[in-house]
Amino acid sequence: MQYVSLTRLDLGSPWHIWRFMKHAIASKQDAMRADGLIRLDSKALSLKSHATMSLWQTRKHMIAFLHGPVHLAAIKDFPRIATGQVHGYESDHLPSWPQALELLTHQGRTLKNSRG
Repeated sequence: MQYVSLTRLDLGSPWHIWRFMKHAIASKQDAMRADGLIRLDSKALSLKSHATMSLWQTRKHMIAFLHGPVHLAAIKDFPRIATGQVHGYESDHLPSWPQALELLTHQGRTLKNSRG
């Protein structure tokens, strides 16, 4: 069974967009080269809110990307700039955007920034 990973990030301030974009671009480029990635999609929900969904051959492939140096740099910076949700599950296909956002809202694990 393949693995779906969903994320939603809500920037604490519109001023954080530049810092976010630096990490988002680097992480997307790294993901596109990652072993096991089948599909990646991202969406700006607003200036301050962004979401991604990715489909991986296995959960192990997704975890290898997650723990890679490019994504770890983004994770390290995350608490200073955003809050958000993450959710992952086994499936052979990506959900629609409305379904993905619903899953994140109701089943996602909440990530908080350093301000709470």
